[in-house]
Amino acid sequence: MAHAVFGSPQVGSLGKTEREIDDDVEYETGTYAYEDQALGTTLNDDDGFAKAIVGADGEILGCHIIGPEASTLVHEVSTAVAAGADAETIAETIHIHPALSEIVQGAFREVCDVAPSGI
Repeated sequence: MAHAVFGSPQVGSLGKTEREIDDDVEYETGTYAYEDQALGTTLNDDDGFAKAIVGADGEILGCHIIGPEASTLVHEVSTAVAAGADAETIAETIHIHPALSEIVQGAFREVCDVAPSGI
């Protein structure tokens, strides 16, 4: 279940953290900073990021976002999980540019090793 902390900065989270994952579960992580995306740069947020945690089979184990609109951005991942999508689906789906949702996509692109071109 997705949840958020409406502080400054906002935190949006879904699924497990790395500490909560069993030692015998194989997974990889990908991160993407707000400052690495055009709209994130204009917000002058050099501390915000998204982190995707993905199982060896592509299952989305968790996603954690810290920064502006994190409470809204986590819904993309929540909807994908509810629809049965895997990490690569988020990584390959074309996102509007420049939009903050590219930060979520960037974390999934890194973990899935998907080029920025999308589907």
